[in-house]
Amino acid sequence: MSSMIFGAVSSPSSAIFILNKNASRFIEEYPEAVAAIHAKHYMDDYLDSTWSVEQASKLVADVTHIHAEGGFRIRRWVTNSEELRARLKLDMPDRVAMENGDNATERTLGLMWSPITDQFAFDTSFKKIPS
Repeated sequence: MSSMIFGAVSSPSSAIFILNKNASRFIEEYPEAVAAIHAKHYMDDYLDSTWSVEQASKLVADVTHIHAEGGFRIRRWVTNSEELRARLKLDMPDRVAMENGDNATERTLGLMWSPITDQFAFDTSFKKIPS
């Protein structure tokens, strides 16, 4: 298979299978990054947390490298650490700039996350239910 069909019922499981298969090739060289890809990815969302900026920076570089080797371009890294944000800006110039203010949120896996306050929220507006 040289390309993926999105929108098919099998698309999410196919995408995860391919991401995991690609990552598994690097288990010897990048064991932490491979474990993170296997456990913390869903489709094109990757959600993770680390204890240090150094650990996060290495993980970003390793996960990005592994995906690039499979032909996947991972982008839009977001963090609540100003130090890491500065590092990512240098390493990833196409990263989405962080908005100012406590109301700035990122959406991932159906959740809303405020990097400034480091809080998760849920949208309960029931947009799909008729008035």
